Order: sequence, then structure tokens, then C-alpha cells
Amino acid sequence: TRGSTPLLSCGLGMTLIKCSGSGFVNFHTQDELTTLKETADRVFRTRIDLGWTLQPLAREGRFSIIERILLERFSQDYSPSLQKTLHDVGQACLEQTPDILSIRLQA
Repeated sequence: TRGSTPLLSCGLGMTLIKCSGSGFVNFHTQDELTTLKETADRVFRTRIDLGWTLQPLAREGRFSIIERILLERFSQDYSPSLQKTLHDVGQACLEQTPDILSIRLQA
């Protein structure tokens, strides 16, 4: 809008697969819509779309930093659920890139 400070928005989409090191455990809601049985080891495949908004005059290179964080968290951390993985990725992005004002993750 007129008179507002311009912000830069960026995005990244990626399909990821993990053959071990993920599960579906301690899910708090178990109801008729829950179709997966709890297990500590399962194949994890998902498409993750990330979007973020940067402060004006943010330093370059945020795309590669966000991509690195996503790949590291996905490949190195045990994932008890997709929701936990998305939370951890978002938290790490905000902690490691202070010029990001907001981040959106969707799977």
C-alpha cells in the first residue's frame, strides 16, 4: 500500500522422502478420521511449501539458508510426525535468519 515499507516475499517448494528416522507416535487426537496406526518407524514422503517475508534491505542468500535448514531438519532429525517436523523447520528458520519477519509452511 502507498506509504508502507516494501517487504520482500519469497517461496520454496520441495517434495521430500525419508525411508527411516520418522514415525507416527504420540498423536494426541485419535478418532475415526485417524487412519494411520502408531509406529516408531515409517516412510515419510511429503511436499512442503515454504513462504517467508523479509525485512526491507535483508541480506541476500536467504533462499539457500532456508533450503539448507529444511534439508538438514528433514534428513537429520527423527520425526515423530509431519506437524513436529514443520514446527522444527519453521523455528530453526526464524532462529537462524533474524531478518525473516514471518514464515509459512504447508504440506
